[in-house]
Amino acid sequence: MKIFKTIIITCLVIGFFLIGFIFFQNLDKNDSPSENNVYLKVSDALSEGKENVILFPEAFYMDNKDIMREVERAQKSSASSIYLKGTELRPFRLKILYEIPKNELDKKRNLLKSSIKEIAAGISNEFSDDYRRIKAAHDYIIENTSYDFSINENNLHLFSESHDAYGAIINGVAVCDGYAKALKLILDEFGINSMLVYGTADGVLHTWNIVEIEKEFYHIDPTWDDPEYNNGIESKIYTYFLVKDKDISSSHIWDRSNYPVCDSDKYNYYFYEGLVAYNKEDVFKIINNAIKNGNELVSFRMINFSHDEKFVKGALKDAVRLSGKEINQFSYVYNPQMDYVVVILGGV
Repeated sequence: MKIFKTIIITCLVIGFFLIGFIFFQNLDKNDSPSENNVYLKVSDALSEGKENVILFPEAFYMDNKDIMREVERAQKSSASSIYLKGTELRPFRLKILYEIPKNELDKKRNLLKSSIKEIAAGISNEFSDDYRRIKAAHDYIIENTSYDFSINENNLHLFSESHDAYGAIINGVAVCDGYAKALKLILDEFGINSMLVYGTADGVLHTWNIVEIEKEFYHIDPTWDDPEYNNGIESKIYTYFLVKDKDISSSHIWDRSNYPVCDSDKYNYYFYEGLVAYNKEDVFKIINNAIKNGNELVSFRMINFSHDEKFVKGALKDAVRLSGKEINQFSYVYNPQMDYVVVILGGV
């Protein structure tokens, strides 16, 4: 009797899998379980720190290559996953591996989550519009995060908290993907659509963000907006804040087929804040306003008029001289590809 029951159960199980296999193999591609289901399942698992993802019925229809492509896509888009070691594809499920035990992982995830909510709440209390909230999130990360040069110095690309939002938000030390993930998590709290962009910058692997404001998309690179200039002045800048494809492409390369087009200047920092010079007189005005306000640093863009570094240097000297203020020294950084100037004023 036991043998008979075993045979019956085995036949039923085999029959079930054969029927399912034949059914899914004969489905039209458009009627099949969406590959996006794998992406969504893995994305949810990563955001919640889960260790297993059930891939049924998707595994019936998709081959391993297609499944892993969606897994990789989910990994690249996840900003909240931390200590991720890798994944293993098993029959009808995906095993997610982490660098630390689950109980320790959950504690760190909860700390990161509560910190992000606290930061976002503080910004929301002060600003209500998307532009100001995005700018405040950008500023918070830059003011509270230092770049982790130790990774580059060791010439190693090993797992580190610096590659995660945890490094930027909790440790205050991160590399580019840590900066970008932290920014995305804060923007998620506001319901602002944003994504991680993977590419290169000056030929080096790099990660930054694309955000959406009023159905238009813009690039933000919080890492490249966090420099330390000469004279000991360390300050955030907005060179790569809400910029379009044309501007950032002078240094950044990415697979444009995977991301939305960014072609608007409406919310670009320089245009929105009135820091665009269309002629030499505008340069004087911007510099004079900075001097009168006692600013140590001012940045602006020059649009639609002929200029080179010789012109820039001469215009700045004239602006300082005509201000009527005693300026002990000044220096500047000029980027001809993006037509921006950062001026550091000493002794204002």
